[in-house]
Amino acid sequence: MEDCRYQIDYGKQVLMVGHQNCTEMEDNKPRLRFRLQFNDTEGVRPQNETYSVDCDAPQADEARSNSGFASATTNCTKTNMAVTFPRLIPSFRDELTGVRPGMGSQVAPGMEWMVSIEDNGQIHHLLLRQAIQQGYTFFSDATDIIIQVPFNARGVAVYKQDDHVLYTVAIKLTYGPPEQRLTLESRMICAPGPAICNSTHMMVILPAFPGKLTAVSLNEKNIPVHQLQANDIGVNT
Repeated sequence: MEDCRYQIDYGKQVLMVGHQNCTEMEDNKPRLRFRLQFNDTEGVRPQNETYSVDCDAPQADEARSNSGFASATTNCTKTNMAVTFPRLIPSFRDELTGVRPGMGSQVAPGMEWMVSIEDNGQIHHLLLRQAIQQGYTFFSDATDIIIQVPFNARGVAVYKQDDHVLYTVAIKLTYGPPEQRLTLESRMICAPGPAICNSTHMMVILPAFPGKLTAVSLNEKNIPVHQLQANDIGVNT
């Protein structure tokens, strides 16, 4: 394929290719075929090998909704909020352990995570280490990537009404060069205040903030706004 652009990270022995121009659809899966050709060195003649790789689904798409932001739920505590994405490669560990004393970063140029944070209408682009210095925490394991943000971190907008508070932040992570970029985006929203209860109802007060209520999730059931009344949920604005 003449238009196939690819990136090789020789240090990590990773080949990255784009789906659109480098794969063919077979059995409803994007499939990549490539051949490894070996140099004839020291009289050794290893055989060239042809490989076939397919993907069940592009993981980067799983973490996005139609609006461009993640559909994952924001998990709130009293001091921070977090969101979880399906695991993408590579992990954050490669960059956080990629600097040796007296040496520069061992991460190949363009092959690193970048963090974009919206702050007062401006977008700030940070390296992973710089985002950590601003209060952000990043975790990854075999299945998930987790972004944790304290309420006092840079870029977190705060909305108050009486004793009620709402926190929100827009964050985007990107990895790799533009033609082969992985992207994770999330608009985290957290209102950690307690519910107000009486003998028959519970009420949650959210301070006014830029946004539109489209649905309510209750007991793992997503209820669109136009169906709230039918499910005995009232909304006053």
